[in-house]
Amino acid sequence: MHLFAAKPGGFVDDEGIVDLQQSPAEIVILSAADSSLSALAQAAERLAEAGGEGFPSLRLANWMNLIKPAAYDLYEDRVLEQARLVIVSLLGGSGYWRYGFDRLLAWAAADRRRQLILVPGCDAPDDALLADSSVPVATAHRVWRYLREGGVDNAEQLLRCVGSECLGLPLAWREPQALPAALLYFPATPARQSPHGQPAMTLNEWRRQQDGTRPVCLLLFYRSHLQGANTAVLDGLLEVLEAQGFAPLAVAVASLKEPACLAFVNHLIEQTGAGIVINTTGFSVNRHADESEAAGEEQLDQDLAGLFVGRPVVLQAILSSSTEEDWQAEAGGLRSRDMAMQVVLPEMDGRILTRAVGFKSEAHYSERCQLPVIRHVLHPERAAFVARLARRFSDLQRKPNRHKRLALVLANYPNRDGRIGNGVGLDTPASTLAILRALAAAGYPVDDLPADGDALVRRL
Repeated sequence: MHLFAAKPGGFVDDEGIVDLQQSPAEIVILSAADSSLSALAQAAERLAEAGGEGFPSLRLANWMNLIKPAAYDLYEDRVLEQARLVIVSLLGGSGYWRYGFDRLLAWAAADRRRQLILVPGCDAPDDALLADSSVPVATAHRVWRYLREGGVDNAEQLLRCVGSECLGLPLAWREPQALPAALLYFPATPARQSPHGQPAMTLNEWRRQQDGTRPVCLLLFYRSHLQGANTAVLDGLLEVLEAQGFAPLAVAVASLKEPACLAFVNHLIEQTGAGIVINTTGFSVNRHADESEAAGEEQLDQDLAGLFVGRPVVLQAILSSSTEEDWQAEAGGLRSRDMAMQVVLPEMDGRILTRAVGFKSEAHYSERCQLPVIRHVLHPERAAFVARLARRFSDLQRKPNRHKRLALVLANYPNRDGRIGNGVGLDTPASTLAILRALAAAGYPVDDLPADGDALVRRL
């Protein structure tokens, strides 16, 4: 079997295994989140600059590159055998990487001087996973909070904490510091920086800078991009939107499933009148109300636009989890992971799919951590397409309904016309007429409607 170098995103060639080409170190931290690894690499450099040259050697790696048993075995033999502390942020729980999980437990059990910290790779608690660590649960829980809150400051405190608590080093540390679940983001300028290096401006200050003639567009992205300093792709996208005549406003959110994040976005829509939302978060917010389920009542799922005040147009843009080269080489473009999380599930919310506008790329190589630091890079042509599409939707919003031209497209099958609009368990012709009548009531140019569904199919 051939050995390959690691790829951004942790994708492994089916015909070979990954050799991360790292030397042994006293501390090893494994995570599937490139944003966490980026923050930890920056924290390690900051700690060294502050006089921490005596801090134990550190290696960082994306454990997705070690999914194959042979890849993990190679890494354990070359790197982990001499480690004193291994921290793993395990996305998906122990069952997602059962081989690695079992081998890590065996690694820790083989030598009492070794310490293993296992934490969830998401916000959902996993007490059983924390309890599998060889350190006190309180310590494992603290490490989990450092990683989940994210950012370079928390990453540095994590290194200080484990250096003190696990390795007995005389290092001061503080508890994890929480970031807001949702916050505004503005590209950094020398004149506008917060004390912690993050761009800062209030909504009122931003509004005073606008001339009121440009339509407002919200750009939603995961807070983890901010925490991992993965913001260059967002800065570029904001510039492209400005070039299309928008007044863009970027918003970092932990998750649109969190009520606080949704309330913050709705507040911004109300205050700015934003009619367009470009969303780069994945998954789906589609869900039933617990109260209605408990009462046995049928509750219709709401789409994402329905959860936002004013029902803006929601366009889904994709920040790919793989490289542009990988995307070009794949027959289907995006890999299955991106298709599921960023295409299929968001469509359940009624989001309008656009294109992948950013791809992962190596920003620089951290010699101290022996890690290629991965960030997203904007694809200018595809980003410009999304910005133009958003502008057309914005123009359409301001056009009176009587001047709009719409088309309803029904499926057909080549064997016979009786299959027009066929859907098992659905009365498509009757539904089509209901939609046409609703459009007519809303002022759209609809006339000469058939009397019923049969008449509609005969006309088609």
